[in-house]
Amino acid sequence: MTFSAEESKFVSISIQTLLYVLFSITCRILIEKRPRGQPINSTMLGISLIMFVLATMHIEVNFIRIIKAFIIFQGAPGGPRAFFNELSELTPIFGSTIYVAQTLVGDSVVLFRAYLV
Repeated sequence: MTFSAEESKFVSISIQTLLYVLFSITCRILIEKRPRGQPINSTMLGISLIMFVLATMHIEVNFIRIIKAFIIFQGAPGGPRAFFNELSELTPIFGSTIYVAQTLVGDSVVLFRAYLV
């Protein structure tokens, strides 16, 4: 089954939103259901919050791109496809920056955890 470029944007945002919700549920369970007397690892909680904020920003940027492409620029020459191919727009640049920041945070956590072991 193949998707057009426009359909792939909807599939992408759907999967991202599903994983975002799963991450939120997992964090909540890990915080609330820990054994009594076990302290919260504040370092890992802080990193999780940073990752959560970056993920929220990334999903919002993607929703903004989809709204712009399919509602605002629907009647423009080339339609949504032309909008998604326009890389000088602020949203893909900002989205890529958020993605790189989240990758750096995640990789730093892996290196930190490897250093501790």
